[in-house]
Amino acid sequence: MASAGGLILPLAGPYWGANAAFNAHGTVLDLSTDKNAWIFQAEAGISIARLGVRLQAKTGTSPTYSINLQGVNVSGLPDGTIKGGASPASATFTVTSWTVGTFNWVTLSNAYTCTRGELLALVVEHSSGTIDGLNNITLTASVNHTEGNFQFPKVTGSTGTWANHAATQRPIYGYGTSTRAYGWPLNNAGTVTYNSGTVGADEYAQRFVVPTWFCSTFTLRGIRVQSNFIPAQNMSFELSDATGLTYGTPLEVISLDGDLGGTSPSNDVAVVMFDASSLPVLNAGTPYRISQRPEGTTSTNIYWVDVASAADWEAFPPFGDQSVFEENALDQAGSWTQVTTRRLLMDLIFDDITPPTGGTNIFIPRRRIA
Repeated sequence: MASAGGLILPLAGPYWGANAAFNAHGTVLDLSTDKNAWIFQAEAGISIARLGVRLQAKTGTSPTYSINLQGVNVSGLPDGTIKGGASPASATFTVTSWTVGTFNWVTLSNAYTCTRGELLALVVEHSSGTIDGLNNITLTASVNHTEGNFQFPKVTGSTGTWANHAATQRPIYGYGTSTRAYGWPLNNAGTVTYNSGTVGADEYAQRFVVPTWFCSTFTLRGIRVQSNFIPAQNMSFELSDATGLTYGTPLEVISLDGDLGGTSPSNDVAVVMFDASSLPVLNAGTPYRISQRPEGTTSTNIYWVDVASAADWEAFPPFGDQSVFEENALDQAGSWTQVTTRRLLMDLIFDDITPPTGGTNIFIPRRRIA
């Protein structure tokens, strides 16, 4: 094995921050001249068959809106020309059946084949129907508490003039083939409160599979997690096999004093190191779980992010697949309950790693910039 140098693999994507609240910034589309756009570079040469946005609010009867792909001019703004020519990459939609606070996909009337790195604009604008202060929608343009900001949504007022959105926020948008999602189609983020005296779940875990193309075997130095540490109450962290839904033999366990988090319940981003003299060797392609469990009856929190559909995880780093998700259980008994659309703010810290089978190099994925 070779040293991985403490590589941190962000399983929940680049979403961290104070309290990890979903601090969304919306754009109200209540005038016929209002538009919202997200500028992005295509990650691959694909056939874009759908576009996605998050509904933050809706009022009255939904107008009909157009969602389309446009080019980008020399000023970095939508150029007003819908891609596809005589077969425009566009569609119309209403939000009548959409639930507020969810991410939604719209299938285009005509798919558009883009090239890798092509600069595109996802545009939403009024198409037909009454639109005013009583009949409108609000789309989530962006959200706070993320690592890194690269692409910024554009917004308009009643004059139709494009303006940059704040550069401290991460845009929420999606594009994709009929089966593969791209962009940043985040649905929500929040916290769950639990303790060892509750009737519901009292232990939360991140289930994960390190893919075989990444490495062959590995050891974990520890984890990075965002959680509440409660004074005078220990918190237990456990690494175990996750082949089945029942409890397996623990591979690593460490208990930490909650006083490490401060004099009051603390929303900490903590680095937790396993303390075994010899770390267990784990296999790529095998499911494992790392769980967090309070050892007292005082309530604590752990933070999460989710997507509308498990398939949307394909858009997120580092592995972009559906093998990482939340599990929860009660009293270390019975079976784990899986929530495949949710991930905890819990990352892996590698200690050692070996190349993938048949390979000589170790591929180290970095967090995505898009």
